[in-house]
Amino acid sequence: MKIGVRKVADTINKLMIEGVMTHSVLIVADDNASREVFRQVLKMVGFKSTEAANGEIALRLLENSAPDLVVLDLRLPRVTGAEVLQYIYNAPHLANTRVIVASAHEAMMVKLNLRDRDRYLVKPIFASLLRETALELTGSID
Repeated sequence: MKIGVRKVADTINKLMIEGVMTHSVLIVADDNASREVFRQVLKMVGFKSTEAANGEIALRLLENSAPDLVVLDLRLPRVTGAEVLQYIYNAPHLANTRVIVASAHEAMMVKLNLRDRDRYLVKPIFASLLRETALELTGSID
């Protein structure tokens, strides 16, 4: 579903005026620059972020929390993004967590068997697409 630019802009303005952190996001990527860009983009639309530099850290964080959204790279050290995704899908306390898989490997999209409510974005990802997708998945756009 494509969301109109005006609707996204209105939502961003509303969040900035209210100054509210509306949703939590776990950003899982081994690249520092990617994590920082994702964090900054999502902060602008009210997301409070936690970060993990590898899959092992992500699993530890997910054991004790249920973020509204996970932005997940697939190529991770120690524990792969696909393994983190399977953990999310199998953990009852994460049943309402939405996932954005962010990967440069388009061919992996078919192999992952994502839930209908989750998304696969191919890198490089435009900031506007990340914002729009995050807002859509968390129900932040009226």
